[in-house]
Amino acid sequence: MRSLRSAARRLLPPQPEVRALAVADLVGSLGWGAFVAGSAVFFTRSVGLSAAQVAVGLSLAGGLGFALAVPGG
Repeated sequence: MRSLRSAARRLLPPQPEVRALAVADLVGSLGWGAFVAGSAVFFTRSVGLSAAQVAVGLSLAGGLGFALAVPGG
């Protein structure tokens, strides 16, 4: 338990505001990864799409979101 705490102290920034942002970013990244993995399973098992169709669809959605982020903002 002590080694885990010392490792967390070394990895996290010392300022509380920056630490809160780092933890929030970690939680958001884990949630997004779980969503993408879960959606791939959902689309192949429940909807009946092939893995290639899911990959193309998620890739197009990601590329479109990336391309339109700045003009849309």
